[in-house]
Amino acid sequence: MNIAGGVINLTDFLQLSFNGLAIGSIYAIIALGFIFSVNSVKIVNLAHGELLMVGAFFAVTAIEIFHLPVILGYIVAILGSALFGYILNLTIFKPLVGKPFFSRLVVTMGLSMMLVNLAMNIWGPYPVKLSGPFTTDTFRVGDVAISNANVLIIATLIVLLILLMLFYKKTLTGRQMRAMSEQPDAARLLGVPVRRLTTMTFMVAAGLAAVAGVLMGPIYFVNYTMGGVALMKGFTAAIIGGFGKVEGAVIGGITLGIAETMLAAYVSTTFKDGFAFMALVLILLIRPQGIFGESFSERISSRN
Repeated sequence: MNIAGGVINLTDFLQLSFNGLAIGSIYAIIALGFIFSVNSVKIVNLAHGELLMVGAFFAVTAIEIFHLPVILGYIVAILGSALFGYILNLTIFKPLVGKPFFSRLVVTMGLSMMLVNLAMNIWGPYPVKLSGPFTTDTFRVGDVAISNANVLIIATLIVLLILLMLFYKKTLTGRQMRAMSEQPDAARLLGVPVRRLTTMTFMVAAGLAAVAGVLMGPIYFVNYTMGGVALMKGFTAAIIGGFGKVEGAVIGGITLGIAETMLAAYVSTTFKDGFAFMALVLILLIRPQGIFGESFSERISSRN
């Protein structure tokens, strides 16, 4: 089989597929955090990518400056990001609940720009490397080389997905969040603690953003501009799967990651990051409801 004059080797194809699966798992985690706030309080947080960036910088500070063990530094960064989400909820997100969609969008856009400038002034304009929990060693399954880092990324996605499913289906708080998302007024009348759940929503969303940030850090350099591209990848993954759907975020992220990796290998690396923008436009034109059948406009307008 030929593509662009080159022969696709099965081993190379499997290698690229696994690498794409790992990258797509990061995109899926970004999408999960992004849609968490959309599902619960219908706020499209355009600063979610910057929360990922802040979480990665928290990890850099904990590990590279305070010399905490890597795993402990990751935990501190995720908890610190959740606390940062709590602060943002009190100061910015909480007053936005119930406001017009355009107002919410503009405020989160402003927050995004503010966080970019704060990060540049606090951590500097130059990219920095984040230490990973494992060495760069790989093991082989047949002829395919599998790195420890990629296994960690995929395993993290699986664990997060299981925890989210259990949270939504088995816990009282999860069921209350689903009720608040689907029928907010009825939920209030039934005594659902909307304010407490809103606070928890943004803490969890910020924590999930930090998870994606600390997974990206050892692979890419951490810098103040990383949030914009990360948001676009997560947003595209959510749209591909059906906006607001947990399973859609996972399928969309993995699809995007594998497609990008194949495109970079068999066509050109020049188009790798631009592919997400192209895919987003095509999906909105051809199938705006995504794989699992719910469009962005339907999800957002369901509570406006």
